[in-house]
Amino acid sequence: MIDDQLVDKEGYWTAYYVNSYVLGWNTKLVKREDVPKTYDALLNPKWKGGLISLDTEAYGMFEGLKGVWGREKSPQLF
Repeated sequence: MIDDQLVDKEGYWTAYYVNSYVLGWNTKLVKREDVPKTYDALLNPKWKGGLISLDTEAYGMFEGLKGVWGREKSPQLF
């Protein structure tokens, strides 16, 4: 009953759920055109000191970023 898109074609693993992570912002403080378009953009120093609420149990997101960004860069977002 698992969708074919979630099953590894070589049979090594199967995902049984997907977590989506999205960025929300205070529209009174940040204009739509200034909203970061990527996670990389959130590392811009202009956002330092701002309030970002992140799920403290977002281990899947962290592991995913480690796979893309590596062990050195990924902790910077958190």
